Amino acid sequence: MTVLSRYVAMATLCATLAGCGAATVRIGNDFDAQSVVRQIKAGVTTKAQIRQWLGEPQGAGDALEISGESYEQWTYFYGSGRIPNMSKPTVKTFQIKFDQAGVVRAFNWSDSEHSRP
Repeated sequence: MTVLSRYVAMATLCATLAGCGAATVRIGNDFDAQSVVRQIKAGVTTKAQIRQWLGEPQGAGDALEISGESYEQWTYFYGSGRIPNMSKPTVKTFQIKFDQAGVVRAFNWSDSEHSRP
């Protein structure tokens, strides 16, 4: 399932449940971004290690740098909130760029629950 189709599925679920009272909606797989950030080392950590820590990515594609370098990029995300008004929302994203050898070159993350580790 693509990232876009997951968002469409979440929106459909939200609309369906809106008439059912308060419920918590979740999309993606929850993960501890701070724990992973502490473990990742650019130039050292491999795809296999990332899969072990986070499972399969929800999205994958290519990232092209302004320098012309191209990297494989994996995306992990998680979102939750209570409907119908999406109170107490949680949103986490984690993107990792790999070189051609499958080693982490760079990553970025955001987490609505925590500040920078």
